[in-house]
Amino acid sequence: MPRMNIEVDDDTDKEILQYQHEKRMNEDVKLNKAKVAAELIKKGLEAIKKEKAQENGEA
Repeated sequence: MPRMNIEVDDDTDKEILQYQHEKRMNEDVKLNKAKVAAELIKKGLEAIKKEKAQENGEA
């Protein structure tokens, strides 16, 4: 199969790199938000367990 040689000018190359960078950054932001949400859920569950344990101990 013949090889296709596609030339990309500098502006297009910069646009592609910018797009890839923005996509990576957006994915990083989503991942960080998910980590924060998971951490908050974990802390909330721990607080609920602690509260129930105190209720059971006092009752």
